[in-house]
Amino acid sequence: MDRTGISRREALKILGAAALSGPSGLWPGPAFASRQEAARPNIVFILTDDHRWDHLGCTGHPFVKTPRLDRLASQGVLFENAFVTTSLCSPSRAGFLTGQYAHTHGVQNNLTPWRDENVTFLERLKQAGYDTAFIGKWHMPGRLPRLRGVDEFVTFTVREGQGRYYDCPLIVNGRETRPNKPYITEELTDRALAYIGQPRPNPFCLYLSLKAAHHDWQPPEDLTGLYRDEKLPLAEEADTWVTMTNGGVWAGTAG
Repeated sequence: MDRTGISRREALKILGAAALSGPSGLWPGPAFASRQEAARPNIVFILTDDHRWDHLGCTGHPFVKTPRLDRLASQGVLFENAFVTTSLCSPSRAGFLTGQYAHTHGVQNNLTPWRDENVTFLERLKQAGYDTAFIGKWHMPGRLPRLRGVDEFVTFTVREGQGRYYDCPLIVNGRETRPNKPYITEELTDRALAYIGQPRPNPFCLYLSLKAAHHDWQPPEDLTGLYRDEKLPLAEEADTWVTMTNGGVWAGTAG
């Protein structure tokens, strides 16, 4: 149960209704138009990278400022109890897209590639009459995917799979292009807002995948030094973690 009183099961029912109430006309007539529209909401999925769940204003962090995310949480659904089955970048990304465990979708670590036969929730929503877009960081091994059911696909080039915070080249629907904004979060956000603002007869689903706040932690110039005077204590396990990452199995990877 989240703070709005909506349970995880109820939230999934809403998404399921969106996927099932496709253009084939499951509702019997015009009198049900408003009900059909309510069952097919626009969906915006925002993924931040290497972002601790408790480093948000809405989860009670003492000094981290996330006003826009806090507003989304206050007006939407905030899950406060969640678990990750494979705590690595690529398997988690594949899990978000497919709803499957790593042993099913096949991306079991940061070295195993995405399978083009995987079915994403974007594909299911497209089949149900949604317009769909993926904007941002893909970061799974191998070539860029053939994502079925995605109308607009904007991501980093293969050679920039991890992306850059500044002046990051993009692939926009298969064509390489230069960014319009120097800072990648602003570039991706502008593209997302442009997509949301497009007039369309259909509901839409936007998957916005940001690079921040992944290493190497380069803020936009106007926010540099925002937390200069704050002290962030190390976790009790910090010394153990440093030892593991210096010599562990993932040492030297782009995790």
